[in-house]
Amino acid sequence: MRCLVYVVGASSGIGRATAALFSRLGANVMLTGRNQANLQETCDTCQSPAHMVTGDMTNESDVENIINETISKLGRLDILVSCLLFLSVPLYWNLFARYFFVNVRNRKEIQSQTVPMVTVCSDYS
Repeated sequence: MRCLVYVVGASSGIGRATAALFSRLGANVMLTGRNQANLQETCDTCQSPAHMVTGDMTNESDVENIINETISKLGRLDILVSCLLFLSVPLYWNLFARYFFVNVRNRKEIQSQTVPMVTVCSDYS
């Protein structure tokens, strides 16, 4: 049985590299990111089965859609990797709520919705 890995923020950077690594190791990957073209590039480079769902983690309805799509496509989950980060310099107090929403609240929401799907995967032991 292949491990199922869900990578949030997989359209570039560390998220893309993480998805590629798990794919090379033989895991099925579920990719999430804002930029559909970049996310498709990540999906195309995966060596094992990959699924993707585009969404903006600053949008609550997108977060709900991402979670629902993940549950419907995967049914279970072995590994959750969150590589998203909302950052803007300089930091203004009026942006603090948005920082908190994306960097803290959304991660907690994704984890609380997906942790019940987590199974024990022995493929990488």
